[in-house]
Formats: sequence, C-alpha cells, structure tokens
Amino acid sequence: PRYAFVALLSIRSLAALYTPISDCDEVFNYWEPFHLLLHGYGFQTWEYSPAFALRSYLYLFLHVILYVVCFPIWSLAQLVGFSLPVGKVATFYIVRFGLVGLSSFSDAMLFDAVSASLGARRGWVTILMLAGSGGIAACSASFLPSSFAMSLISISIASLLYALSSRDSTTGKCVLKF
Repeated sequence: PRYAFVALLSIRSLAALYTPISDCDEVFNYWEPFHLLLHGYGFQTWEYSPAFALRSYLYLFLHVILYVVCFPIWSLAQLVGFSLPVGKVATFYIVRFGLVGLSSFSDAMLFDAVSASLGARRGWVTILMLAGSGGIAACSASFLPSSFAMSLISISIASLLYALSSRDSTTGKCVLKF
C-alpha cells in the first residue's frame, strides 16, 4: 500500500499543481468563505449568511484544521530549501495538496483492501484504474464536498472489504444485511 500511496500522490500532485478551478461554486462557496475564516476578511456568500443559513461552516472548518496541520510541513520544506510559494498562494496549494494527500491515502487503502480480500490481480487492476483516471485526479484536488465524499467512500468500501475478509466476518455480514 505504501507504493500505491506514493504513486497516487505523485500523479495527483500534478493535478493539484496544474488543474485549474473548473467550478465557480468552488471559488465562491468554498474558497471565499475559507479565506474569511482564515484571515478574518473576505466575501461571504448569501448561502452562509445568518439570514439564510443554507450552508454550514463545518466543512470549511475541517479544511482550516487541514491547513493548520499541513502548514508546518510546508514551512519546513521551505527551510530545507524548496522553492515554494508564500502567502495566500501557499494557502491555496497547501489545501490542494492536503486534499490530494487524503484522496491518495484513501485510494491506497482501497487498493490494499481489494488486494487482501479479492486477490492481488484485482488490486492491481484497481490501482491502475484509480491512477489512470484523469477525472479522479482532477476531483481529488477540488475544494468541493463531493471530492471529500469521494475519499470517504473509498475509506468506507475499504473498511467493509477488510471486515468481510477477516476471519470473524460477522461485522461485514451485519453491514451487508443492513
């Protein structure tokens, strides 16, 4: 699974660097309110306004936590000598690389679960399909709830496969019956 993670992370890091933001909702409904939470100023869309309150800040707070965790790693890489962006551009890339890391981890976990429960050949087919999909690579770098859900679904399926392949598979059978 370590090699799968590194392979997926390498491919998806290119997506984090070079894939443009393709959805206006990503900018106005997630990046702008995230900037407001992080820096204390910025735009607030009407969906987040207390008058309407259609969107929760919880999803954005998860990304603030992601940023706080990943920022020291980014700073350490700059101290070592890597030429990395600073300021708000760094914030953009830190969040994108954090999302790519989560997606790569969850899909490597899925690869390991498929290999363990269904066989190595099916595991390699799974990792080749995940690594070769441009749509998944682009989605993994997007700051959208659907991208986050994609990672959580991979973790959920992997957990189910682990439960089904264990010696005591009563947990997996209960989940399947549910």
